[in-house]
Amino acid sequence: MLKVDEAAKHAFVQVVGKLRSLRRDARISQAALSSRVGVRGKTISQWENLRLDPTLMNLTRWSGGLDRCLVIIGPDGKVLLPEPLWLLPGETRDSFELRRLAGPLKSRRQALKMNQKALGQLVGVSGSSISYWELTCIPPRSIAQIVWAQKLGCSMALWPKDLVLHEAIQALTDESRPGIHPSLTAVRDRTQCTVPYRA
Repeated sequence: MLKVDEAAKHAFVQVVGKLRSLRRDARISQAALSSRVGVRGKTISQWENLRLDPTLMNLTRWSGGLDRCLVIIGPDGKVLLPEPLWLLPGETRDSFELRRLAGPLKSRRQALKMNQKALGQLVGVSGSSISYWELTCIPPRSIAQIVWAQKLGCSMALWPKDLVLHEAIQALTDESRPGIHPSLTAVRDRTQCTVPYRA
């Protein structure tokens, strides 16, 4: 059974509360936001009042509808980015968003030399579930994503899209970053790049 502690519950409530506040501050109606996210207006109300948990996919869409991105924050307080840092051929934006959240956690697990079974025991799921999550075949529930991050010493947060875009471009143009293809250094001179964080 998923090991959801008070810290994970609090983190989830904080994300939902922040999204509710952002909508209200921007004076966007639930109906208007629902059309951006692709759900009924009543669903937004149920999410905001914690009557219904959004799927992870819907949580990323909800965030995007308010010009925010869900990000994984490492133990050092820096945002963790996936490799590769761009849309793969045939990859949808939704698929990319899931990979953007899963990829850094897979890398973190590997850096800790932890196998999927051991991590699964910490999280309260099977090693197979961790494998599915890492491959984004079957995404975790939103609260499970938070637990998964926490068990690896990370956290999930909401960042403005522009700030995430800045971090992504900085990572792409950092020639000393391991694993970055040399041709990507040209991105620094472009006004538009292929990093899919821009609205």
